[in-house]
This record gives sequence, C-alpha cells and structure tokens, in this order.
Amino acid sequence: LEVYPRVEHPRVRGTIFACEIGAAEGYLSPTREVLCERSIASGVLIRPLGNTVYLMPPYCVGDEELERMYTVVRELAR
Repeated sequence: LEVYPRVEHPRVRGTIFACEIGAAEGYLSPTREVLCERSIASGVLIRPLGNTVYLMPPYCVGDEELERMYTVVRELAR
C-alpha cells in the first residue's frame, strides 16, 4: 500500500490492519460513507472510522479471503 499516495499510516497488529485513506478529516468525516458504500459494493465489510479503515478478520480467515479484503482496500485507495 506504500505505492498509493492516499494511504497514510498503515499499521498491523496480528490480523488487524488499519490505515487512513486521504487527508485526516476526523471521526465523522464524510469519507466514511464513501468508503462504506464502495467496500460493500465490492463484497467486503470494513469498519471505517472517519477516513480510517480497519480490517478485523476472524482468526479462521483464509488466504483467499484476506487477499480479497486487501484488494478492496487497494481499490479504495485509488
């Protein structure tokens, strides 16, 4: 995700991933609605807090499912 200029502060702890997409706008950022709509349309449920995207998959998630989530985050970052 480092190649996407809109992605800021990517971080990972175990299976939890978070990053900001676009400029920091705060918790109630209108970017949240856009991120929700686009991710759901792509078949992935994310947890955006403002312009911060969180992925919190269960421990039993498979590689294919993880790759699908990462693909959607890359699409959101464009």
